[in-house]
Amino acid sequence: MKKTIGLLTFQNTTNYGSMLQAFALYYCIKNYEPSCELINYHCPTIEERELPLSLKKCTSLKKFIKWILCYRFSRLKYNKFQNFFYTHFENISKEYTASNIEDTANKYQTFIVGSDIIWGLDITGGDYTYFFDFLKSKSISRYAYAASFGHEDLPFPVKDQEKMSRYIGNFNGISVRESSGVKIVKQLTDQTAEFVLDPTLLLDRNQWRKLLHFHTPIKKRYILVYFAYNAKKTFDLVKKLAKKEHCKILYIHNSTLNYPGVINIKSASIEEFLNLIYNAAYIVSGSYHGVVFSVNFNKQFFYINEKYTARITSFIELLEIKNRSLSIEHIEKLHPIDYKSVNEKVNTLRKHSLHILSRYAKNEF
Repeated sequence: MKKTIGLLTFQNTTNYGSMLQAFALYYCIKNYEPSCELINYHCPTIEERELPLSLKKCTSLKKFIKWILCYRFSRLKYNKFQNFFYTHFENISKEYTASNIEDTANKYQTFIVGSDIIWGLDITGGDYTYFFDFLKSKSISRYAYAASFGHEDLPFPVKDQEKMSRYIGNFNGISVRESSGVKIVKQLTDQTAEFVLDPTLLLDRNQWRKLLHFHTPIKKRYILVYFAYNAKKTFDLVKKLAKKEHCKILYIHNSTLNYPGVINIKSASIEEFLNLIYNAAYIVSGSYHGVVFSVNFNKQFFYINEKYTARITSFIELLEIKNRSLSIEHIEKLHPIDYKSVNEKVNTLRKHSLHILSRYAKNEF
């Protein structure tokens, strides 16, 4: 007997945002259809980039040195993520790769893919599995929830754009998490994609605390730094903010080296990561999900304006949040975020996004 829904996403990862969006989307779909199953697909490019480096793959002196320096921390973090995965995802399929993913075509009535940069070919190594290229019959229902291309426009060759157009054109329903995604889908298929929230925003902060039980109070006042591009420039500014606000600095990272003058945190679990955001006085982050959780938890934050910021600026402009790029000007003239109006906007968008997702889960398109 076919299961109702198969969910394809980024799940075999040690990226906090990727794992949390996967959990939130899986949890919300199961509220509509309890038989939803996570398709345990393994993308080689993502795994090579994010999972602990195998000694067998140390084909150069540089990789071997990196393995010696990083393995202990990366393995500990990986084990914590795997524990989270097998604890919080109840229905998980067997493992699939590109060689046998086509076997799932007769297993589910409906396929949903999302969220994260599932349609960023530079992220997945050109893996068209996330476009459901393995579904040969057009009669099989397929939906994309909060998909992202990871770019403001299409940097991919014409040949790839033609393939993307063909596969996306077969979807029954398409939703994206950035306004640029709406434009790209229109350009590729002449279809109008729905704009929806990232799955992590489908749950409010109270739901997150109740579901994952992170509630350890942290008495000291601190600034949490996560994803620091150009670390020296970032920390020069963060230290000015810390001095002004009388805060310590906590830095979550995977580097082999400890950054001087701050509290270095490595191999944090998912729950520890959320707890650190929840209790922070300020968040400074170059991560999209670092900013999203800052907003969801109503924290004062700054984003690092280095690269990949289009996703962040699109999100905060949507909520009319201003003066949040990390700069000496914004530190000297602090403007606290008025979360009353922000929360009203998020709540409205959350209702709309959940409505779209419920229709996908019920196959109403």
